[in-house]
Amino acid sequence: MELLPGGSASKENRQLVNDLAYHLMYGIVRVGVVSPVDLVAAGLVCSGRDAVPHDFLLSAVRHIALVLREHNVEFADSLNDLENATQTSVELFKRRGFLKNAAVEATGEPAYVIDPQKRVNVEFYKNSLINYLWPECLLATALMGKGAARFRTHG
Repeated sequence: MELLPGGSASKENRQLVNDLAYHLMYGIVRVGVVSPVDLVAAGLVCSGRDAVPHDFLLSAVRHIALVLREHNVEFADSLNDLENATQTSVELFKRRGFLKNAAVEATGEPAYVIDPQKRVNVEFYKNSLINYLWPECLLATALMGKGAARFRTHG
């Protein structure tokens, strides 16, 4: 097989590259371990809020962890105490400049805001969980898209 672009084997080359990419991703997912930083990043980014209240973040982390546990995904030992792991990850994100402290105006509850210039860093950690949850991610995207279209046409 010739591995040159545009040759008669280019279709075979693409299939070979796709198969290799799939094999690598499958291997990474099989040996991967969910970390507290991954869960907290997902809770922050997927909240859909500018300022994420601490209790909301903790609830999101618990829900995401529950779904992942149902998929028998391996967790880092530090996730045995979700509340402590969440707080430790938040502090790490703040030290790295990814998060800033805020407060919910009505209640004064602690909240966190992702620094817009560092959002890509938080997204990177969140993306590590997508490999475990492809079916759920696709369903959520489809439902959100359908809901968004409904609101645009009727709202």
